Amino acid sequence: MPCPVVAHVPVDNYPCYNVDMKTIQITIEDTLLEKLDEFLDGQSRARSAFIRDAIATTLRKKKHELLLEQDAEGYRLHPETEDELPDPETMYWGEEEDFSKWEKP
Repeated sequence: MPCPVVAHVPVDNYPCYNVDMKTIQITIEDTLLEKLDEFLDGQSRARSAFIRDAIATTLRKKKHELLLEQDAEGYRLHPETEDELPDPETMYWGEEEDFSKWEKP
């Protein structure tokens, strides 16, 4: 994954290093670190790159979950009325497909 930054310098076998990055220290169990190293063995990215990606993925997932919760709460507080719901008889459901031509597995 390319770095979304302006200044790049190769560091730790990672294709780029953002000069705006901070170096941090973390505590991790030996067994978890061993599993990470085994997983990364032979890959071109370093521990720090993997951890950055994992953090970014987790944060995106949590933000998505929060937005879904907020959306559900909005519908709970302000449910759709009958006149807001689409009429299934007049909705466009796409072209009808002929399933008889499908091959069975």
